[in-house]
Amino acid sequence: MTNNVKEKKNASTIDARLLAKLRRIGGFKNDQEALEAAAQEFIDLRAPEGPHAGLIELFGKIDYFPDHDIKQMRRRKVVEDIG
Repeated sequence: MTNNVKEKKNASTIDARLLAKLRRIGGFKNDQEALEAAAQEFIDLRAPEGPHAGLIELFGKIDYFPDHDIKQMRRRKVVEDIG
């Protein structure tokens, strides 16, 4: 059995519900398209040289002002954009 065949056999053991949810949320046409997109997104988020390098390390480290209200800011921005 070649490496390629082993990889395909392993890929086919993915939880069908998980794969169906991935296809539905992403709007993918087939399993391969969904898996490739998910793998690329994972790599982009985790790779040290990827476009989101260092983003994960920032979680929990950004300090906001004590009176900062993001929901109020979002509402205000929408109103300013409209009018």
